[in-house]
Amino acid sequence: MGRCFLCGTKIGGPRTETTAWRARPQRLQLRPDGHPLSIDDWYETVHSVCWSVVLKVLGPFEVDGSWLQKFCAALYDLHVLLDPIPFDECPGCLDDDIDMAFENGSLVAKTYSQGVFDKFGLPSEVVQIIYSHLDSYHDVLNLQPVALYEPGPAIWLSFGQKFIAYGAPFTMANPLETLRKVQRVLQNLHQYPPSRFPHSTNYATVWGNTELIIEKMEQPMFGLDATNIMSRYPRYVAHYATQFAAREKLIIHLREPSKISFNFTHVRDRRYLCGLAFDGNTTGYVGNSYVTASHKELYGLRLVSDGYGYRAVQVRDAIGWDANWYGSLPQGDDMRSVIAQLEWPSSHDGSLVLYIDSFKVDDFMYMPDASKQLIIPPIAWYSKLPSQEAKPVFLHENSHLFKLSPFEFFDQGFEKTTCVSAFVKSYTDTITGLEFTIGGGRLVSLGKSDPLGIKLSFLIDVEGGETLEGLACAVTAMRHKVFTNFGRCAIFGDPTTTKWKVAHRPSGVFCACISVMGTFHYEANAESKHVYPLKQPTTWSMAEVEMNGCLGSMVVFLSKADFTSVSRITVSRRVRKGYICGMRISHMDGTEDILGEAKDEVWSYTFKRPITAICADYSFRPREKICRIKGLRFICGSEQVSIGDLDEAKAQSLDISNVSYILPRFADDPPTPAPIFHRPSTNLDYQNSTVYWASGVLCSYLTTSPDSADRPFL
Repeated sequence: MGRCFLCGTKIGGPRTETTAWRARPQRLQLRPDGHPLSIDDWYETVHSVCWSVVLKVLGPFEVDGSWLQKFCAALYDLHVLLDPIPFDECPGCLDDDIDMAFENGSLVAKTYSQGVFDKFGLPSEVVQIIYSHLDSYHDVLNLQPVALYEPGPAIWLSFGQKFIAYGAPFTMANPLETLRKVQRVLQNLHQYPPSRFPHSTNYATVWGNTELIIEKMEQPMFGLDATNIMSRYPRYVAHYATQFAAREKLIIHLREPSKISFNFTHVRDRRYLCGLAFDGNTTGYVGNSYVTASHKELYGLRLVSDGYGYRAVQVRDAIGWDANWYGSLPQGDDMRSVIAQLEWPSSHDGSLVLYIDSFKVDDFMYMPDASKQLIIPPIAWYSKLPSQEAKPVFLHENSHLFKLSPFEFFDQGFEKTTCVSAFVKSYTDTITGLEFTIGGGRLVSLGKSDPLGIKLSFLIDVEGGETLEGLACAVTAMRHKVFTNFGRCAIFGDPTTTKWKVAHRPSGVFCACISVMGTFHYEANAESKHVYPLKQPTTWSMAEVEMNGCLGSMVVFLSKADFTSVSRITVSRRVRKGYICGMRISHMDGTEDILGEAKDEVWSYTFKRPITAICADYSFRPREKICRIKGLRFICGSEQVSIGDLDEAKAQSLDISNVSYILPRFADDPPTPAPIFHRPSTNLDYQNSTVYWASGVLCSYLTTSPDSADRPFL
């Protein structure tokens, strides 16, 4: 039945003696005047015991349909910021001994010989007022040694209101005994670990969550409703709204205000933008605090979101962006932030539209006064802003929705790229992510590595003077091409693509979900280095192969390498999964090839003699339909070099000097060799011999026959 947002735990689930209370749900639904008032199922149900805590917070207040709607909306908007209960025990009751006095606890009033406040001659009444402004029990305790006076009964009763509202045993005692019980409860909860009183700790947690929800839902909203005006203009918003769809749309006319203030609402240890005030007129919520900007002209806003709301704002005037941020930037363990940038051409034309949820600003939009007025599309970046000198240039825009998506990017060290890799999804030939290896081994990933994709890599000889000269995107589809100053290039995707949009000498790359891609450029990089005539591009053709009746057909990507004049081979292996995933072949002339995937390098060897054959062993798991290379042996005349695990009886050899292709055999083959179909040997000159590596999601093997007519059958 989902999750109860009041306590942060599931509704229902396994019923034990401790968690049986979770099986009793409470639907937040009323029927005023005979008409049903329903809230969407995904947040209309909470635990019955959690709702009983809400009713204790409300006291004699009578819940009606309008209030319940506002409560449910605030509950959903705030649920990610509410504290989950730390224990399995029911939050609807208190521990039996929570109000007992224990041996190591004392309620005897402490006396202080001197304080700080007494030096100023403050009367007791003033000190009690100071106590009343403290919202933390620990703050009250820390103030006592310097205040000289003890907190009065009203202070303790305000902190213990949640326990007084619980009822017996507090309501059955006389006022003095109630005060002493409240003091004992507070002292026990703060003196002992929370696990000592799990029921009471959970009860206090749900109470605190409810108080926060009610505080935010009761904020008055200011501003004009712009719902009817909105339909006439396209919606250019700053970024995807991560919360429930905004319920109110408020409009602010840009008329060169003399004072601009940003209002912030406080939620736990965070502050979220909840409204704007132009010349003292608030649009949105007043909030708990505000910051006044030093600028009178407003040409743009940068807003930092932590995924729940905007935490900080930066202002742009006619000259440029202010160096100051208003609000608090996410720090430390906060989730990856998004910086949205919204600009407009005039400080006195057009309007800002605020999308407001139940307690904060959810999104922004700029609306021009005239339908033909220039609109600067908004843009958003993950985590940080690119360099101000870097100018973004779009190479491929798959959809207008890119304006809603934050961009991943890197704009430092592009010229030191040593390897470019693409993650390509099998069967669809779709690129899901890119990876750039920068000098020193630093990896920069854009997009994501799909679990059903293959990693294809292109090496760049930076030490030999080769640099990544350009990047291109296909005009009609997401296909990528990279090329170097040595004339080498690689095409990720369909190699028959003819129409490309090329960026020469970029200083960085940005993308959004790989459906939108662009490059950064500096003025200093306008002059391009000499580019040698382009050679035959490196491509990865796709083939469908049939391994055997168990595995069925599989789609593989074929990478190839010339084994002529090999000087060094470096083998990559997926350490956790235990299979070899690729090889890097270095040639005598300094060039390099990659077979398979460029992953963690676990083995490297320098060859002094020509390689005449390669022996491979394959592991096969028929239930999972997986065939992998688990061991290799390189034969150089009488010399042999091995890596990984090889079973002599089942290893298969690939004769490079007289090529006939290698076929995977399975580790669980019966003693009698299974028939293997060979193609007739092809007499290839050793100097032109080429080895192919077939990479699939669940298979990898070596072959010298990439033709579709020569599929390996086992």
